[in-house]
Amino acid sequence: RTRGKSALDVALEYVADIERRANDQTGMLGLSTGFPDVDRWTSGLNSGSLVVLGGHPGMGKTAFAGALSRAVAEQGRHVAFFSLEMPTLELWERVVCSDARIDSREMATATPTAAMVGGILESTARLSRLSVTFWDDSGLSVDDMRAALLGLQAPEPLGLVVIDHLGLVRPPPHTRGMRPDLQIGAVSLACKALAKELGVTVPLLSQLNR
Repeated sequence: RTRGKSALDVALEYVADIERRANDQTGMLGLSTGFPDVDRWTSGLNSGSLVVLGGHPGMGKTAFAGALSRAVAEQGRHVAFFSLEMPTLELWERVVCSDARIDSREMATATPTAAMVGGILESTARLSRLSVTFWDDSGLSVDDMRAALLGLQAPEPLGLVVIDHLGLVRPPPHTRGMRPDLQIGAVSLACKALAKELGVTVPLLSQLNR
């Protein structure tokens, strides 16, 4: 059982947060998403928050998560990206294509033109300098991801943990035999606890049925 916080502890923490916000000229409570409209709606990516990104297959969830990762890394924070469905090279191609404004489906089905290759190489060179760690192991549980993050030796403080996607996270042992919806609920709660424990934003991608 953890030690609770006194009213004085909470008050001092709150005053420090108010001072930080007063000195912040961006008008946001958290890190920028890289999308001005999203920043206006959300006041940025707040530490300790779980953000569920739901969508049908092919709608660009992974590319959007990649853009969030780039934006956070460019603000001097480390990003952890757990790709439970897609191999790292396939994920990297999607992120790079998004950055280079190239249709990733065209890259997958056609021979790249010289212009496409030039754009891809330029984006790859730029993105490779960002502080991001990728995992593409299948069947990880939230506890597995927590252990990996606690052992992470990153040059910058951790700011974002992307999990792609909810339906492929191994449920906690205590949910064995339960209905799928209850297992998914348990995974979501564990992801929220992870965000709160590490003080980071956790975008959790979720694939919706057609």
